[in-house]
Amino acid sequence: MLTENLGGPNEFSGHHKRPTTIGVMTAAVLPGLASMIAWLGVAPVTGDEHAARLRVWLARDQWTPIWNMRWLSGHHLPGYGIVLPVLARPFGLRSVAAICVVISCIAFGSALEVVLRRATGHLPQSRFLGACVALSVGLTANLWSGRLTFVAGVGFVSIVVVVVVCSRRGGRRWLGLPVVVLGAVVATLTSPLAGLFLAMTSGSLLIWAATDRLATKWIVPGGATAHFVRVRRADFVVALLVPLATIGVMAVAFPEGGSLPFATSALVGVVCAALGLAVLGRHHPALVVASAVTVASALVLYVVDTPIGANVGRL
Repeated sequence: MLTENLGGPNEFSGHHKRPTTIGVMTAAVLPGLASMIAWLGVAPVTGDEHAARLRVWLARDQWTPIWNMRWLSGHHLPGYGIVLPVLARPFGLRSVAAICVVISCIAFGSALEVVLRRATGHLPQSRFLGACVALSVGLTANLWSGRLTFVAGVGFVSIVVVVVVCSRRGGRRWLGLPVVVLGAVVATLTSPLAGLFLAMTSGSLLIWAATDRLATKWIVPGGATAHFVRVRRADFVVALLVPLATIGVMAVAFPEGGSLPFATSALVGVVCAALGLAVLGRHHPALVVASAVTVASALVLYVVDTPIGANVGRL
């Protein structure tokens, strides 16, 4: 049943050949690479990038920027991320961001390939390439808007995703869980928002896998893919809890306060996008559950003032 919904062999049979690993990686990287090169050439500077540049500048005096005395009475900095300034100090801010985009395209492309092959027994080329293009556009859009800290965090998130999805049971599988823990911590320390999205995605998959047997007629059971999530439950639980715990520790140890506005128009946009995704992916239960989690999170963040605010729209 899942095979039919993800594009079964009949849809992609005949003259379509299974692409090589090199072809898959090229398809995953090229769209993002083209947009990234254009971004490097145009070199736009936005407010978000100015904030990142300030932290890199402060990192010259500190091993990692913790406190900024150059703004009123001073304020903590780790809430914005502490890893990127350390990496950007020797290599450059835009260089690190560009490398993270390439890593994310390769990693997410690899994970998507594995998921599709496990679910369908082959690789639906048109859907795979379409997903890669959408991913590249989304990542590079953050470059153009100057959200370099978030892009770097997504780079580490993509490593966690690859470890969870691509590792096999048995053998050296015991190495996977520590890598997931470390990757989730580093991703959250790089960008708390990226860590939060990793937690939301993991939570959505756990909810979907747990309720898969209760699926109604309009939500198709996940079959082999849902079974995979249940088998790797420990990895997904870690990917859910570690970012939340890291954010909690940082909030207590380095409080900043303040909130980001969340306009009603932004809420309507997030809800409409999530509902549209749920309708288009109504035969894919993971997308339906993820859309529901996104809408619920957006409603909570709209009512409660938090530093996240309208940033939930990036998901």
